Amino acid sequence: MVLGLLFACIKPTPTATAEAVPVAVATLMLPVSGEASAAPPDFEMGLAPVLNAHGTIPTFSTSAVEAGRLAARGDTAQRMAVLREVYPGAILLVETEPSYYSEMNGQYRWTVGVTLTITEGNAPPVAAEFDVPVFLAYHHEREAEAVAAATPVVSRRVGQLLDTWIAGRE
Repeated sequence: MVLGLLFACIKPTPTATAEAVPVAVATLMLPVSGEASAAPPDFEMGLAPVLNAHGTIPTFSTSAVEAGRLAARGDTAQRMAVLREVYPGAILLVETEPSYYSEMNGQYRWTVGVTLTITEGNAPPVAAEFDVPVFLAYHHEREAEAVAAATPVVSRRVGQLLDTWIAGRE
């Protein structure tokens, strides 16, 4: 009884919340063969919750025209320069490079190379590069399905990158 009253009197301390930061998110899928495009909608929808949870307001902005324009640039730094011309605030560039690896035990193994880069203004970018192995069940599934299957791992790594970036902003 006394313990219950003690807990009833303790009030939780409010946590300080920082102001949400608008972030332009450009997703780019660079297949080994074929044209570059925006990542599949399932991929972008999988990134949205982690972006919202880290105090950002994401705006997904990659159109087919913009994807082609970005792919024509040679590397990440040049792509970020193109995006800075259009978006003056914070920018997150998510580059995916799906490639078929092999057939293993009746499944099709793909490797999705991922490069994450976030920056704001003239600040130095924070980046991460990693590979995500995924298995697809059917032969007709290709690059878009491989990128969509990598969503859970990529969203977790986006969260880690945002933690690092936000800590550097403060």
